Amino acid sequence: MDHMETSQRLSQKAMAMLGLLVMAPVAAGAAEMQAAIDVGVAATDNVERSFLDDRSDIITSAGLLFSLRQESRRFTGDLGGELAYTSYRKASYDSDLLGNVRGSAEFQLVEDRLSWFVEDRFGQSRRDLFEAPSADNLENVNYLTTGPTLSLQILRDWSLTASGRYGRTDHEESPLDTEQYDAALGILRALTGATTLSFNATASRVRPSSTGEEDSDQLAAFVGYDLRGARTTLTFNAGASRVEQADDTDTGATLTLQATRRVGNRSKLAFEVGREHSQGGETLQTGSGGLPVAGLESSLINQSTDPFVRTFARVGWNARGRITDINLGVGWDRESPAVADMENRYRAGISGDLSRQFGPRLTGHMRASYSRTDFGQVFHEVSGEIGATWNLGRRTFLDLSTEYYSFELNGQPNTVQERRVWLRFGYGSSTLRSQGPARAQ
Repeated sequence: MDHMETSQRLSQKAMAMLGLLVMAPVAAGAAEMQAAIDVGVAATDNVERSFLDDRSDIITSAGLLFSLRQESRRFTGDLGGELAYTSYRKASYDSDLLGNVRGSAEFQLVEDRLSWFVEDRFGQSRRDLFEAPSADNLENVNYLTTGPTLSLQILRDWSLTASGRYGRTDHEESPLDTEQYDAALGILRALTGATTLSFNATASRVRPSSTGEEDSDQLAAFVGYDLRGARTTLTFNAGASRVEQADDTDTGATLTLQATRRVGNRSKLAFEVGREHSQGGETLQTGSGGLPVAGLESSLINQSTDPFVRTFARVGWNARGRITDINLGVGWDRESPAVADMENRYRAGISGDLSRQFGPRLTGHMRASYSRTDFGQVFHEVSGEIGATWNLGRRTFLDLSTEYYSFELNGQPNTVQERRVWLRFGYGSSTLRSQGPARAQ
């Protein structure tokens, strides 16, 4: 099966699952939904993102942006993303579907007792981490997880939860496909109306699809504390976990802390820190390096099916005003192989975006990010965008933006640089183009 057929097969599977996540909330009742379609043309000065030979090109695209949220007594769903079918005039690249889509849904089969959860995430990752993410260095990746959760009240303040999950990660070309089976059991004690103490045990098995790769098993036990206040949320887990693969084992502490705090009526601060065993496919769920994966950007996924220990810290802040939105994030990650003899991997970065209305028809937007990655070799990446969106009518808009990207690998004689200028005409919610699907909700 060639590259084009494999890409289409994986894209079709992902779109079919995401299509179900779209239809479910619509069928369940009125949903909060925004959508936009656009067509665009771009001029680039380095389409191959090469440091040896800068080749200009013309890129055309047809895009879809959407944001959908639904909450009802029996159903909760959330879906958002950006997709673009992209073609190149001169370069010998196949036309391809690029983008990131994340959707989740929970169905109450027996209200407050038995539910079914499904989540699907589709995006792109690099095949070669030490090259810039050009069109011939990307592959589609899809992560799916689904399963039931049972909740039982056993005493007035005590309850029991049990869940099972099946997950799979599919790569377009890399031999990193896996299947994962998870089981979890928890006993919860309601301390107050806003706080809960829990005692938890989990077990999981990861089965790589590649011949010769060993299965890995993980057991964990931890105590959790959960707070859901009017302005503050906090989740703290502390325990231990053990990973086995073939004759190798690794045991260590599991610690995670997540907290959010509303500062005033329009601002929120978020913080996350932790240490835990993890799998390569799970990187697609969280983004990499603590930086959000949004729009048409690619992820950096741990290119191994072996388990690893992930240590991370992230801080984020957003402020949403009447005419101005600001988002800032800083993250640091370390991946240490749990059983394999490999080097540690590190990634740190900072990102931010800003949008501001300059009148009833004009919105300016900009974003910037920097990351430093050490995967045995060190490389630095810088990206940025600045643009403006004009509302031509009630549902039509025009967007003009310029983008910059640079990639510097230590020891490489030159820095890869690319500049693009985009002109897009769209129909639908212009907010999705100026702020992005995740910000527009």
